[in-house]
Order: sequence, then C-alpha cells, then structure tokens
Amino acid sequence: MSDSPVMSTPPPTECTVGGTTVVTLRGEIDLLAASRLAAHLDVLTAGPCPDLVLDLRLVSFIDCAGGPLPGAEPAW
Repeated sequence: MSDSPVMSTPPPTECTVGGTTVVTLRGEIDLLAASRLAAHLDVLTAGPCPDLVLDLRLVSFIDCAGGPLPGAEPAW
C-alpha cells in the first residue's frame, strides 16, 4: 500500500490568456481539494500574472469548504 494520499479531484490545469491565468477545475471541490486548491492559487497569484479566472464548467460538486476560496474576489 502506498503512503501517498489518493487524489479525489484531478489537478487543475492552467494557461495564460492576455496576461490573465485561466485555471480549469474538474470533479469535486470538497474540504481536502479546497485546501490544496487554495495553496495552488496563492502560488499563482504571487507570480507574474496575478489575475485569475476560474473555469468551473467541469466541476460537478462544491461543498461549503470549496467556496469562497481564500483571497478570491468575484469579478462582478
């Protein structure tokens, strides 16, 4: 048996479009995934392209831990 945790959510993918990082999320965003995701987003926003767009079209479930994410501000 492996000591590494099982990933229940595929890792996010990202690309940069016009100076904005687009992060595509898939699967379920639960408590475990939200904490990993928040850490990943912190790294991205500390980089050269701090503006983010989260593409949630492939997310099937977000529990109360998945939103709002720390440091996230809605665009509206």
